[in-house]
Amino acid sequence: MDVQSVQLETAGAGEAESDPESNGPALGSTRVVAFDEVEFEGGGVVEVVLRVDDALPVDDRAWTVIEAPRHLSVLLVTDGNLFLDNVLSTLPLELVKMTGVQYEEVDDEMLMEGERSAFDVVIMDRHSTGRLPQGNYLFFGALPRIEGVAAGDTVDDQVIFNWDDTHPILRHVAVETLFVYEWLDLKLPPEAVSLVDGETSPVIAYLTRDASQFLISAFALLTEDETGNLLMNTYWVTSVDFVVFMQNAVQYLAANVATTGKKSVSPGEPVTLPIPKRVTKVKILRPDGVEDQVASAGYQTIHYARTRQVGTYRAEPGVPGDDVFAVNLFNTVEGRVEPAPRLTIGADSVETQAGSIEVNQPAWPYLLLAVLALLLVEWVVYNHRIFI
Repeated sequence: MDVQSVQLETAGAGEAESDPESNGPALGSTRVVAFDEVEFEGGGVVEVVLRVDDALPVDDRAWTVIEAPRHLSVLLVTDGNLFLDNVLSTLPLELVKMTGVQYEEVDDEMLMEGERSAFDVVIMDRHSTGRLPQGNYLFFGALPRIEGVAAGDTVDDQVIFNWDDTHPILRHVAVETLFVYEWLDLKLPPEAVSLVDGETSPVIAYLTRDASQFLISAFALLTEDETGNLLMNTYWVTSVDFVVFMQNAVQYLAANVATTGKKSVSPGEPVTLPIPKRVTKVKILRPDGVEDQVASAGYQTIHYARTRQVGTYRAEPGVPGDDVFAVNLFNTVEGRVEPAPRLTIGADSVETQAGSIEVNQPAWPYLLLAVLALLLVEWVVYNHRIFI
């Protein structure tokens, strides 16, 4: 649809130590590109190519999957939360609200389309449930009733001390300003990813199970005192960071954030893809043109792990919006292929040394060549003698 070129700053004399390629861009050079008036009906793939000549061209290209523009539908299950109502009313989405009792009693036709949730995201406010059709869920002060997820006693004497600010859900969110009075002591399975940590347990965690996503907040926005009156459990709900968090969370769960989210994986990382009903075999189109066949074994998801090659992969047939993913080498450690200047093992460090070493060259290949030549001569002489 459109191609643009960007010139990055070249390394100057003072940057020679930080950039081994003197004719390449300085390390950390960035430019912003805006694509104006690019119109297309569906989604697409954006590819970025760094035009440099280095020893590892595989990380000079990157891809990201762009979803087709759509209006998100969100279901809010709550018995009353003014803060969530206000925040969600400011976001570009279609909001449906139910109480916890209504959610458990409503017909399946209202909640599901086939085997999946009829809503892009379902937000559970202080309502734990096991009624979880395949979909995307955000829990506040509650838990999905699935295997491996549980909660212990309430934690009210700890502080938040660590978080992953590189995750798309926490992008532009000042987590250091987050203060919570109490939260649940989460017990999660090993595959869960902790985004915000307390001293002894996760405070916000992300979990995928089959074809569903769960973003679990161990703390509720509101809590009750001994007489049943609602109290604020955190002043975070009054800050702009909470609005940013909710926008990130909804967009990420609805698969609209793909820069470093679930549609971009590292080489070799397995991928779980939803597939249409009654599909027994799925074809995976790899970047090198090879087609892999993956059997569904009767499930509505497939697991694919042959992702060693960077590029975009497509599943046919697949669920629209979840049928394409990208593999990118974004690991800076793996991307450094030059010899290391030193090797550190424990407390010891060994510096690299350069020099020449005399070695003996093996003589047996030349001896074999000489024997082969002699045999060839004998063969020619023998054949001439026979003809005479």
